[in-house]
Amino acid sequence: MRLKKAINNLPRGQKTPRRSRRTIRVRRCVPEFVFGVVARIHIFWGNRMAHMVFCAKYNAQMEGLDEMPFDSDFGKKVYDNVSKKAWGEWVEHQKMLLNEYRLQPWTREAQEFLVEQMQQFFFGAGAALPKEFVPPTQ
Repeated sequence: MRLKKAINNLPRGQKTPRRSRRTIRVRRCVPEFVFGVVARIHIFWGNRMAHMVFCAKYNAQMEGLDEMPFDSDFGKKVYDNVSKKAWGEWVEHQKMLLNEYRLQPWTREAQEFLVEQMQQFFFGAGAALPKEFVPPTQ
């Protein structure tokens, strides 16, 4: 009843539509300082420090990936040792491999081939280009 009086005591012309009355209830029931705390928590979590790794490809301390690329031991190794920049280069290289070899990424053979190429790209001597590959002209 008290809430209904509060809504009805709004200045003339500022009555809220039926749907938004729930919002007014929340704001009137929760003290003002709680919204400030929620905003501060949001800002705190939004400004986290970047995940830093020693990149295996560049041999330098760089910003790491935001999350593990896949759930396995190899995914953990990639997360701990590969930078965002190197991962972006791998994605472009992977696209080239998929197109040149006409791979279907949902097949087991293609996935195994790509994991092998990824290991060479990040932790080996680098992935070799296909024999028939012709770089695009610019």
